[in-house]
Amino acid sequence: PLYSSAASDVYKRQHCATLKELEEIQDELLTSEQRSRLAKARKHEAAAIAQRRSYRDARASLTSDDVMIVQDFTYHDYVQLGYQDLVVVFIWKDKHGDEHTTTRHYIANQGDKNDVLFSIHAWEKLAADPRVAGKNVFVWSDNGPKHFKCTAYITYMMMWAWRHAKRSKRGLRLSFFAPYHGASVADRGAAVVKRRVADRIASQSLRMKTNEALIQLANTVLG
Repeated sequence: PLYSSAASDVYKRQHCATLKELEEIQDELLTSEQRSRLAKARKHEAAAIAQRRSYRDARASLTSDDVMIVQDFTYHDYVQLGYQDLVVVFIWKDKHGDEHTTTRHYIANQGDKNDVLFSIHAWEKLAADPRVAGKNVFVWSDNGPKHFKCTAYITYMMMWAWRHAKRSKRGLRLSFFAPYHGASVADRGAAVVKRRVADRIASQSLRMKTNEALIQLANTVLG
């Protein structure tokens, strides 16, 4: 992700199909290049399985002292005007152990890129969200090299964790899904908004000239 979820799915099918394709070839018939590709595909599959299991275990182990944040970028493209959107899903449990989720969208100005500065700016706002106050924060991201899995972002998150510990006496853990096996829970949250907004735009021939207009329409169609 992001790239786009569609591009992700294409790559994932191709990459994971490589494993199945090569495993069907008898070992003694594999070329050295095929052996190298097979080793990489097996490593990729193992990482995807391990990280998915780790995510499920972390989510199941949440207590009322914790909040999990799953984040991913999507892109709103309506009538030649497009806006980047950082989708942030909050997952937590109440004192009875019941799980709850809610989603926030940080929508950029026209022309803003989904780069590391966008991510940092959103997290400066996210720091004030009451859902993270006094909680251990478990963050899951995709491997986006320009906005999540890069030195600048990880350095910033180390500082964010330090400030959070000073404020709340709580910790932060940053985890990444395996490449191209990212945050489906965030994808679903984005899909709901995009589908409902697109339907309203089409039915009323609307034009989203500003991100404020998009936000207002999204809030309207989502009630």
